Amino acid sequence: MTEPKTLSTREVAEKVGTDPKTLRVFLRATSQGVGSGKRYALPAKDVAKVKKEFVAWEAERKAAREAANDQGPCDNCGAKVDLYHDEASGSSLCEDCVPAE
Repeated sequence: MTEPKTLSTREVAEKVGTDPKTLRVFLRATSQGVGSGKRYALPAKDVAKVKKEFVAWEAERKAAREAANDQGPCDNCGAKVDLYHDEASGSSLCEDCVPAE
């Protein structure tokens, strides 16, 4: 029996309509897709489900930022821009400082 085809974050991000970095932030936030070697490996059959969940997550995140007007100094570099809360470290980070894979 053949194993189901898996896609990289780059491939899934292209299909979802985002960049790989933002997709990885989403995957970490929703505890999805980690395969062997701590690399993300998503089954091709799950792309539609991931896209639906990503769109909802992105809308919630945008609404929360707008409601909180979450701008200020990044805990890492000090830039005064929109911030993301990194659950792993508990830090408020700018887009450039959110950890990659």
